[in-house]
Amino acid sequence: MRYLIVYILLLLSICTFSQNSLYVKEEYTVLNNWITVSYGFNANEHVHYSISLYFSHNGIDWTQCQTVRGDIGFGVCGKGVKFVSWNVLQDLESGLKGYTQFMVKAVPDDDYISLPEMVFIPGEKYHNTLGEPISGGDDVGGFYIGKYEVTICEYAEFIESTGYKGDAEKNGGSKVFSAKEGWYLKEGVTWKDDPLGIEREIIAYNQPVIHVSLNDAIAYCEWLSKKKGEQYRLPTENEWKRATNCGLYGQADVTKTRIVGNIGAVEGNTVGYNDGYIYTAPIGMYTPNCFGGYDFKGNVWEWCNSIYESDKVPNKCESGKCYVLKGGGWSSKLTKSDQRFGLLPSDSNGSVGFRLAKSD
Repeated sequence: MRYLIVYILLLLSICTFSQNSLYVKEEYTVLNNWITVSYGFNANEHVHYSISLYFSHNGIDWTQCQTVRGDIGFGVCGKGVKFVSWNVLQDLESGLKGYTQFMVKAVPDDDYISLPEMVFIPGEKYHNTLGEPISGGDDVGGFYIGKYEVTICEYAEFIESTGYKGDAEKNGGSKVFSAKEGWYLKEGVTWKDDPLGIEREIIAYNQPVIHVSLNDAIAYCEWLSKKKGEQYRLPTENEWKRATNCGLYGQADVTKTRIVGNIGAVEGNTVGYNDGYIYTAPIGMYTPNCFGGYDFKGNVWEWCNSIYESDKVPNKCESGKCYVLKGGGWSSKLTKSDQRFGLLPSDSNGSVGFRLAKSD
């Protein structure tokens, strides 16, 4: 294994695979019984690919690697650097011997649409201080909610499939963050950009989509529902609260040595807190709650399909015109997951995204 020569073939002529296949060499590592190959795409005309890994001792006869993990299989997002690992001894008892070549086969998967991972949230009935059930609108039935926030890659499928123009494009831009100016409207900013309004590198497409309005999020839900034949939607505020009501860490539990989410390390016991990201972070990086959901605390504020009502309503949020956002974002000072504020349905900024819900 120490002297194993690993590379990905670049010439289509030496094999019989489809002419649509892509072969891109980057780098590899060998650790214990696992060989890991990194690869990237030099074409972006397809959003997803079907990925498989092969090996050969002569460059003619190819065998598919079976015990694999990482960015492999159906529906791999065709943007950014990817990794495939193969457990050699699991498939070959004697291991690899001598000169070995590796090949990544990447075939455009035009019909693939990501199916979001969901977690089930059991229903909850509310009780008064005497333990008696309270009838009313706060009771929540069982439902499903997105395990993660919707990513840029997932949202890109929607845009490529429909040609949809979001509110940021219609309104001439979206709000971005500046240390000097705070939040301000920047011309030309869309869902492709980061919180500063700079177009993201494709390696960041596993982070939550931002610069999307409530209208945009609903349009995505309607498109996905039609594609998959299931009714996806945004959660209500009560559903979102229920999804976090299961042992999610409170503010007092967050310290600089206990990394539980992507938040702003700006005050109190979070001074010195380093979650590894200044702005948005890849989905699923931090501790899940007991329902298995990620990033309810921080990363991005999340749209809820509930009217925003508060005694401290911003001027533009006249009664019935704004909708709720929950959870806090990468810049939030507080770390409690029950934070909320309101924005107009057409508003967007660099700290706002969404996750999906579905009725049981």
